[in-house]
Amino acid sequence: MQPGNRASAFSHDMVWEFERLDARFDWRVNGSDSGRIRGYVDVVGKPKDGHSGLPMIFVEAELRKDGPASNVLKLWRWAEGRTGPKPGFVLFQAFSAVYRSAKREHRLTAEFVGRKMAAALGPSVTYVALNFVYSPRKGAKRGAGRRSSQAKRLARRIARRMAFHEAA
Repeated sequence: MQPGNRASAFSHDMVWEFERLDARFDWRVNGSDSGRIRGYVDVVGKPKDGHSGLPMIFVEAELRKDGPASNVLKLWRWAEGRTGPKPGFVLFQAFSAVYRSAKREHRLTAEFVGRKMAAALGPSVTYVALNFVYSPRKGAKRGAGRRSSQAKRLARRIARRMAFHEAA
């Protein structure tokens, strides 16, 4: 299946790399936890059978979006709306180079909301903000080799952070 736009292609490239790196999770592009999350999350990793002690992994790769805080709010609302014990998860929100200058305030707002979400939901929830060097051009539709290599590089970086998170 060929992804339709740059963001979707970026997510597919990350999933391909995650599948290679960590088979303990079922990795999905545009995952929605069986439809219970309003909207989609770029990448979702659900622990496979035999690994139920691991948290779910959510990855939001912010390439150029104006309101990345809405991605955090979407997950917060989903977690708050769950009945029974709150689900354990790690949200990795990765910001492209665009968020270091032109959209810096958007990144800072999203990080603030992410920290508040993790504090409100308790110790089973972790928010991790990351920067990555990809600088997507405005108006580009799919990207190319640079997009793919940056997505895979980001997936490897997140996988290393996941291993560190589990060891802590």
